[in-house]
Amino acid sequence: MVADDAILFNETNRLAEALWAKTLRTEGLNSDPKMVSCTLYKRLWSHHRGYALLYKDGLVVESDTLLRSSIEAAICLCANFYTEGGLWTQLKQDALYTVTSQIKQAREVDDKDLERDGEKARRWLASQMEPNVRARKLEMKTLADDGNVPMLYQFYRGLSGTSSHVTGLSIMRGVVTPDEPTMQDAWTGLTKKTHHLWQIAAVLQGSFCHALLLDEDALAEASIALAKRLHVRLDAAGL
Repeated sequence: MVADDAILFNETNRLAEALWAKTLRTEGLNSDPKMVSCTLYKRLWSHHRGYALLYKDGLVVESDTLLRSSIEAAICLCANFYTEGGLWTQLKQDALYTVTSQIKQAREVDDKDLERDGEKARRWLASQMEPNVRARKLEMKTLADDGNVPMLYQFYRGLSGTSSHVTGLSIMRGVVTPDEPTMQDAWTGLTKKTHHLWQIAAVLQGSFCHALLLDEDALAEASIALAKRLHVRLDAAGL
């Protein structure tokens, strides 16, 4: 990480830490978009700290996995801010979708205990839903569109195919051939040159929306100022 990027990364750390301190003092109902944002920001802040440690230790695949999770959290933070009423209903729909899928899996393997527990959870979740609201899986593309963060979704898709998941391309990154003995070094170098900037982008986008929901205007403005500097670094990296 070059010096300018390291300075920007550290300033992003301080911003996120200050916003997390504000988050800890926030109270409200689970259904309040502000509290949904607090829950999401807890995850973003945790992923960010983990990313920093893994990146520093040179664990590229592991840090990329947390980067992808950070981007997920940031996309949801932005969607929660821009969606009227927040994401509370969509989160309940996704929970019901997941439990219903687990029940189906339990039936396929004839696990009666798991099926019984799943049905109990499904009935409770269904009782918390508004009339005519059904189970539905969260879709990251839709959330990114709703949150006005298409760039974060592009980062997310790129990581899914080339790093975070077991794919042909991600595994081949560890293969050295006689024709291209230095290809893996070049690929790793590109990752180290750009992915920490993606991490900064995720934290700043998520922090901006979260700060606005908490009425922390000064921290929102600080996010904008850092984002402007980030765009300069992204342009320099050809992104």
